[in-house]
Amino acid sequence: MNDSCISRYLVRIEQFVSRARTISRILLLTPLSMLAAALPAEARGGGGHSFHSGGFGGGHSFGGGSFSGGFHSYGGGGGSFSAFDILVIIAIIVIVALVKNYNNRQGGGLISGLPLEYDNNQPPTGPLNDTAAVQAAFDRLRAYDPNFSEIAFTDFAYALYARAHEARGRGSLDTLSPYLSPAATGRLQPVPPLIRDVTGVIVGGHTISSVTNPDAAPEVTISVRYEANYTEQDAGNNMEGYYAVEQWEFTRRRDVLSKAPEAITALHCPNCGGALEKRSDGACAHCGVTVTGGDFAWYVTQIAVLERDQEGPLLTSDVPEEGTDLPTVFQPDLAQAEQRFQQSNPEFAWPRVEERFRYIFNAIQDAWSSLNWERARPFETDNIFQMHRYWIEAYKKQGLRNVLENVEIESVTPVRFQEDAFYDAMTTRIFASMRDSTVDAQGKVVCGSPTRPRRFSEYWTFIRRRGASENKHDIQSCPNCGAPLKINMAGNCEFCGGKVASGEFDWVLSRIEQDETYAG
Repeated sequence: MNDSCISRYLVRIEQFVSRARTISRILLLTPLSMLAAALPAEARGGGGHSFHSGGFGGGHSFGGGSFSGGFHSYGGGGGSFSAFDILVIIAIIVIVALVKNYNNRQGGGLISGLPLEYDNNQPPTGPLNDTAAVQAAFDRLRAYDPNFSEIAFTDFAYALYARAHEARGRGSLDTLSPYLSPAATGRLQPVPPLIRDVTGVIVGGHTISSVTNPDAAPEVTISVRYEANYTEQDAGNNMEGYYAVEQWEFTRRRDVLSKAPEAITALHCPNCGGALEKRSDGACAHCGVTVTGGDFAWYVTQIAVLERDQEGPLLTSDVPEEGTDLPTVFQPDLAQAEQRFQQSNPEFAWPRVEERFRYIFNAIQDAWSSLNWERARPFETDNIFQMHRYWIEAYKKQGLRNVLENVEIESVTPVRFQEDAFYDAMTTRIFASMRDSTVDAQGKVVCGSPTRPRRFSEYWTFIRRRGASENKHDIQSCPNCGAPLKINMAGNCEFCGGKVASGEFDWVLSRIEQDETYAG
């Protein structure tokens, strides 16, 4: 347990009580020395969220989008305090005291886990944390591989996670052997054994928890923690949704020169770029090389399944917001990072960029509410567009529509700046409110409220290609040629053919993360 987790328990202690009841016997019977491990890593009191459960505008976001049912649900919230509840709270307070005392004896700082959090709009201060350590390791890695891009790596990790789970549903994991070790493949074998398909793979949380020191060994390992949802179809054609937490270990030689982002996320042969087709001896059918072990690309050596719970599709669920009242998580060196970014991009002007971010936010809400996701195509990268499109189709199949009205953006606050060989990236925390309800084909409200505003916040990350000039065209025009904005499903302008959705010419949305899980 770390300070970030503790603060979340204290801030939302009353809501946490309902969940504490369900694990009460474990809490009170477990020795105090083991209680920190028994508690969850992230507090989601008052119901939490299930991000597979639909509804964009309710402010329940994740790597691919936000859904009105929110994130993984842990139980109901609130209620009056009983004597038993008070005992639970006392137990938590004791844990807080013990952990803080341990931290003090260790010289302060965090034991492990999430980075420090800061009050809204307050400058980040304090000691270095896990996020800073990860960034320092990435900086050292660029000494060996100047092309390394955390943004491209994240997109690759998202794509591989989804492709691997889909492949296990088809029984074709062996095709991914250039990226998955036998041990990793073994952990991905179908559970339960008899399944026919895995669909709707949505990565809801993605945290780089550690990076080994590139100077200490010729190989580098990146540890990634996923929170995700997917749907399995068994041999009897029964469909069941799952929430999973998994830890993946990616290893690669430190001096491998990273390819361009589009080549990395294509998941082709890491040596020649051909399709993943193998000869009978296991070698690539195109170049004849047997690709394993991280000699050419990132290679998953281990997978640990930390949690896996059944959770059926809940497009009509209605649960409380979670995380809106948490302090904003700022990049530890935000002021310096912003200054470096401004120096690299002398034409950068926050008012114009903020205007575009607000426009994209509203355009995406409109596309979601109208079930016309092509309206969002110019403003989203390929990965997030495909995830959103999947849920649009899910609503259509069930004859439902998530109606979002009176969308109002309260604030857009930059919290992180990134630069690498290929991309600029800016993460913002967006506070907004809207009326959020789900209706059936007859217009009957089946979830939410068409009259009550719902306030929420999310972390949105926007990217553009490094070196892109500030767009001088109107937002509703192609940022390359200035023609009316008309984009095909591949993300290309139908007039000039430019890949608008890649961020080649202006900022596009790359990722959405929940405020209760965002770690910086």
